[in-house]
Parts: sequence; structure tokens; C-alpha cells
Amino acid sequence: MLELEGHDAVLVHNGLEALETAKKLKPDFILLDIGLPGMNGYDVCRELRKDAAFKDTVIIRPNRLGPGARSADGQGSGLRPPPH
Repeated sequence: MLELEGHDAVLVHNGLEALETAKKLKPDFILLDIGLPGMNGYDVCRELRKDAAFKDTVIIRPNRLGPGARSADGQGSGLRPPPH
């Protein structure tokens, strides 16, 4: 869908790959799943926020929390919830 609107989109399959790809490409915004294997989306976001280059990058969680997920896990991560 993003590509249809003229944006470049890159798909990754785990948290470490997300972190490495973001640091390499420096995207304008990131859609970041919290349920990534290896390193979850909250931890990826926390690591990115430590880098001044990502201070103003919009990072959005595109999905709602599923059963058993705790919103407290994301406190202090800088990850934005999806719009209502």
C-alpha cells in the first residue's frame, strides 16, 4: 500500500534486522510490529531512540495489543500506538 502511494517500503523479519536496516536506511517513518522474533518492537524502538539520528523519526506500532500483551512493556520506548 505504501508503495502505491509513492513511498519506498522495506520488509524485515526480526528485531535485529529491523534495527540494522533502520540504522542503514534512516527512514522518515517506521511501522514497527511489537511481536518481532528475537528483539521485540519495544526494544528495537528503545535502541533507535538512543541514537540522535532517530530523535524525531516517527515510529508507529501498526497493530493493537493482542491477548496477553502488556502495554506496560512499551513504557519509555517512544513507540506510538496506532491511530484510533
